[in-house]
Amino acid sequence: MEEIIKKIDNIIENKYDYKYIKEEIVLIYYLLGKYLYNNKKSYNLIYEVEDILRKKYGLLIGFTRRNLNNMVKFYSLYQNENINKLKNISWDLHLIIMKQNNKKELIKYCLKYNIDKKSLNKIIKNGFNEKYISNNNIEDDIVTLEIIKKLVANPTKI
Repeated sequence: MEEIIKKIDNIIENKYDYKYIKEEIVLIYYLLGKYLYNNKKSYNLIYEVEDILRKKYGLLIGFTRRNLNNMVKFYSLYQNENINKLKNISWDLHLIIMKQNNKKELIKYCLKYNIDKKSLNKIIKNGFNEKYISNNNIEDDIVTLEIIKKLVANPTKI
């Protein structure tokens, strides 16, 4: 837990660019999820961690009970994945992806095409992940960036 607090303090005390902070937040959330997941025997642990972090940081970085539970889910889903790749996707996108059936495919897709939150929401809303990702291997480049842009701009035309 001390390592995680040091990482949070480092981000707050230093002025980093947005991309670095975004990546570090995902890493911190992953580490918090790991800590909570590995110590899940303690029923009150999430409440205790929430209390510690909120007293120290307030609501600054989203240390709510709900978000802590999301961090545990995040870690449990991706504990065998390369965190260096995962941290290239914002936490907002991870929250959206974790609710979908094709999590791993969507992760690959977001990394490959650098999709933003608005685009991902439109794609999911229009069944893009079910319609294209589950039927096509992402690595085959069947879905090009131009098709994605067209779908996001006008989903009824594709």
